[in-house]
Amino acid sequence: MRIEKFPFTAKICSLTAKSCFKISSSAFFFLFILLFQQDASYAVTRAEFLDALFTTGLSYKNIEKPPLPKDVPRTHRFAGTIGSSLKYGLIPAEGNFMPDEAIDGREAVRLALMMMGFGFEASLCESFASMGLEGDAIYSLAYGMKPPAPKRLIKGWTEPLDEKGRNSILSWTRSCKERVIWKKELQKDGINLMLYRQGTGLPESRAGLTGEFAGISAKRPVYIAAVIASQDEIDMTIAFAGTRNGKADLSLIARKENASAAVNGGFFAGRHPAGAVLLDGVHAGKPVKGRPAVAWAQNNGAPIFGDGSVRVGIRAKSGYVPVTRFNSPPPADGAAIYASRVTGEASGIAPDSLVIKTRDGSVIRTWEASELGVDSFRIPPESEAVIARGRASEILSELEPGATLVLISDWIFPAFAGKDYLSQAGPMLISGGVPEDFRDWQGKYSAWFLKKRHPRTIMGTDGKRVFWAVIDGRDPARSLGATMEETREIAGALGLSDAINMDGGGSSQLIWQGLTVNRPSEGKERPLPYGLIMKLKSGRREG
Repeated sequence: MRIEKFPFTAKICSLTAKSCFKISSSAFFFLFILLFQQDASYAVTRAEFLDALFTTGLSYKNIEKPPLPKDVPRTHRFAGTIGSSLKYGLIPAEGNFMPDEAIDGREAVRLALMMMGFGFEASLCESFASMGLEGDAIYSLAYGMKPPAPKRLIKGWTEPLDEKGRNSILSWTRSCKERVIWKKELQKDGINLMLYRQGTGLPESRAGLTGEFAGISAKRPVYIAAVIASQDEIDMTIAFAGTRNGKADLSLIARKENASAAVNGGFFAGRHPAGAVLLDGVHAGKPVKGRPAVAWAQNNGAPIFGDGSVRVGIRAKSGYVPVTRFNSPPPADGAAIYASRVTGEASGIAPDSLVIKTRDGSVIRTWEASELGVDSFRIPPESEAVIARGRASEILSELEPGATLVLISDWIFPAFAGKDYLSQAGPMLISGGVPEDFRDWQGKYSAWFLKKRHPRTIMGTDGKRVFWAVIDGRDPARSLGATMEETREIAGALGLSDAINMDGGGSSQLIWQGLTVNRPSEGKERPLPYGLIMKLKSGRREG
């Protein structure tokens, strides 16, 4: 018998014909304890640890015949919990799981974070680390949570996980299941990012959660990301996709604009905004009566909020022509405005249409559509076009090259006059520091829109700073979203004096320094007609 690992007192006697191994009764007891410790300190495998998290730490329920990673056979002892974790979206579907390999302390903490629904947050922190904004990403996340990961794990961060480490992490996950909060704040180039998460991400909802945003959904996991910047130090614009089909991923729009931050705007239908939009003072969306809007001036990031209802028209010597279409063909006897930054081409133009090309409010050229012999034409960059039919074309036919195109915007909310950018959305959440009454929203918006939990986007101000915030949703593994009342409470918890709900659902997306800092509910970016763009004013860029 040969034992090398464990020190114990023994006496070996060599006799002429035999050898004897003399051990006292107390030494036998000591040997038993050491052998037991040897069993208790073996290296834990990935599959064993995941199963412990699944069943003991988080009390998940197995799914019948779940999908499996390609390197896990159905005969594997822990196939059920591995497959169920995959089905719940708690572990990646790509690549091998390597179930029988030993897991070290750092990897064990990362797997625990994923199983609690913090996989996206872990990946996000790893992106911050690659940007040089923080050190070890997993350490930053795990020890920045309340409750934090056990400090004793640091000593075994890169060593195989033993039984003590396993039990320590399980105890931590059980505590997180009852109550967990994570908040992170970063700053780069003068624009701040705030991330907030409460609640473990479980396939089933959990009760008893409290935290900074507890009022909005105390019994549900919630993830919020917000970009915050001084309104005196930023320029905000609206940028359209500029693609042939009229839509593009927000990340593409942000890159083209060299944006420091970007967020989705108001509602849309197809390739067109569903509501009023101003782009450098040019109308680019059809107004919706009674719907609120946010607006601001060029080179001034201070937003104002009010009723976005407006009547748009063109004044000529012989009369007034209402403009009822924007970047789409006008009706009979009506007029439409096309902007080159929204669409580079006007199509579907009726032969009886009058086409007026303008730049900076001056008429450059006019012609009859029938002269072209086609139903579409290109709109040159930095130009607009007015297309009129019937009675409208008769009134506007007097406009000749060199004439001024008198565009009239009759705003219900007079403060919007002269603003350069505007996006109609809604409802208003807070006005002048006063939360909006839920009863005022009813009848204007559907119950499904107001009362169901969805991803949401908020734009607001505290009087000095601009806030763009998104609430992730439709993801039981990490964030279920918010009702409109809960969205209003989040805006209040952020300290906003004025706030408006923007488009939500799969459109909710927030970009900071080129990185999407939330997880769109469709699992990928939804192509959008336009987005809101934020840049630090020239000369104010910081390291």
